[in-house]
Amino acid sequence: MNVHVKPPARGYGILVEPLSGPVRVFRNGVLLAESSAAKVMYETRLPPTVYFPRDDVLVPLSERVALQTFCPFKGTACYHDLKLEDERVDNAVWIYESDSKLFE
Repeated sequence: MNVHVKPPARGYGILVEPLSGPVRVFRNGVLLAESSAAKVMYETRLPPTVYFPRDDVLVPLSERVALQTFCPFKGTACYHDLKLEDERVDNAVWIYESDSKLFE
């Protein structure tokens, strides 16, 4: 993905926008997720991040792991491991399980 965003002059900003068309993510040739409803989030001082609806994740996830992070804008992120055929990727997926208004 090649995107550029100008950060706000002062302070902190978050912008979430829908992506057009199907968006796919692969790891070592394995399709992990595919969605026509993916969104990209631009957040001050962070690289753009693509978010997929949970139902569009195509590979098994572990139960929620112990790691959690908190953002005052997005809420609490709960983490899951990816369970692939030949590997497990720790803390690879995070989900905002509370109803974060950013992703509506």
